[in-house]
Amino acid sequence: MIHRRDRLRRAALGLGLVLAAVTVAPTVASAAGPTTIDRTVGQAYAYAGAHSVRASVSVLDLRTGRYWGAGNGDAYYGAASVMKLFVATKLLALGQMHGATATLAWSMITRSDSRALVRLLPKVGGTGVINWVKARYGLPRLGFPPLASRDWCWGNTHISARGLVQFYARMRADRKVAPWLTNALHHYTTYDTDGVNQTFGLPSATRGAAVKQGEGHCSSDSNGSVVNTTGLAGGDRYAVAILTDSHICCDAGGFNGSLAGIVTRMARTVLPHGYVDLPETHNPIGRVEAVSARGSTVTVSGWALDPDTRNSPMTVRVAEGSTTRWQGATSVYRRDVDTVQHALGRHGFVARFAATDGPHVFCIYRLNTGMGNASPRQCYPVTVDGRPRGHLDQVFSADGGVDVTGWAYDPDAVPAPSSVQITLDDAVVATVVADRARAAGTYPVGGDHGFATTVPASPGPHTVCVTALDPGPASAPTDLGCRAVTVPAAPTSSPLPRSILPQPSASASIVDVVGGRS
Repeated sequence: MIHRRDRLRRAALGLGLVLAAVTVAPTVASAAGPTTIDRTVGQAYAYAGAHSVRASVSVLDLRTGRYWGAGNGDAYYGAASVMKLFVATKLLALGQMHGATATLAWSMITRSDSRALVRLLPKVGGTGVINWVKARYGLPRLGFPPLASRDWCWGNTHISARGLVQFYARMRADRKVAPWLTNALHHYTTYDTDGVNQTFGLPSATRGAAVKQGEGHCSSDSNGSVVNTTGLAGGDRYAVAILTDSHICCDAGGFNGSLAGIVTRMARTVLPHGYVDLPETHNPIGRVEAVSARGSTVTVSGWALDPDTRNSPMTVRVAEGSTTRWQGATSVYRRDVDTVQHALGRHGFVARFAATDGPHVFCIYRLNTGMGNASPRQCYPVTVDGRPRGHLDQVFSADGGVDVTGWAYDPDAVPAPSSVQITLDDAVVATVVADRARAAGTYPVGGDHGFATTVPASPGPHTVCVTALDPGPASAPTDLGCRAVTVPAAPTSSPLPRSILPQPSASASIVDVVGGRS
């Protein structure tokens, strides 16, 4: 038997006397640095390198197809007992998994039973079974059979980490294979049939994994030893393969407990919290609750929170294209956000900035500074119109001039009053503050914005125009209109006709001598 172990040492393993050589700690290690999968695969690879161990780490998201890897994912390693996956796959695909064959295969996968493997190999064409699997699943880089110099060692079947996680993905989609094989992988036993503890690597890093381990001496091309931990994690969503090869060999039974400890540390580094920590779960979250424009001022309000700095403010940026229009830290206390997000601090924001008249598209970014992989944004179209509003109500002639009435306001200044300019025949004759009260509903803003004035004008026809002034830096007055008006000439004075002058009576000239009257 190629992987035969000394029975007394197996008994010691069964009693847990050398379990410390297999795993580095009974609990999941906490990561001091970034814990997202895009970083942890590299950390695990670096840990192996620091211990002079050749390694490759691959993780594949079976739901999205995203791949994370470190080391050469296409480099080949001795598979050891991992190659038993391929034997079970062919038996299932060919419909041979029943009776005694199924019993042997179950032991081969769950207990890593090498004796069962040897009995099943002839049924699948020997160690060349990997070539059959490569063809079935279209995986040219999965691996190849044992080297000619080691054709006696089925564990010298070669596999790549990237190829193996792709195998798991294809297998999970294979209705003839997946139900039985996935179930078997979930039922791995603590000890294999040779008494080796199978809980190194993935089982020590996460719960509920479907696992196929591999370890041995003859599997290695370097005359050292290999220790591999592979399987499915996260509710079978992620395929994980950590393959290692050390020039340092093993105990008398072919097992390298020290290397298994390194592999366990690598697995716990890849899954620092016991699960695949996706970068996007660390991206800032939030909501833009209102985007509005009043006059030339755009206001954006909402909340934002970075999960990695949950109790601290974070930076929000409002941009138009590549131009930043506003940037600042969240500073508004939002009890509702704190309650729902289990956070403390100030996570609300109100951004105000000036914009030119016309259509715009403003994008609001929640700037990521933690372990996330993006600064989420939301974009909104906004039309800005900062021009003054108003209406020219009446223009009519008056004694010695023209009366002008109406209303006007500057949306950037309300409720404060604004001014209008009056021209008579193209000549500016008055600038008037529009601050008179008008009937409710005359205009849609608060404050007093009416105007009424009389401008002097000579008799005759005239054209009166009124313009609402914009005091802002980008002055854009609004013409309220022009009206034609005729100022009448004043009446002239002349002597009254003699016929209408008062005349003395005839008796008035007679003198009454008698009595002294006239």
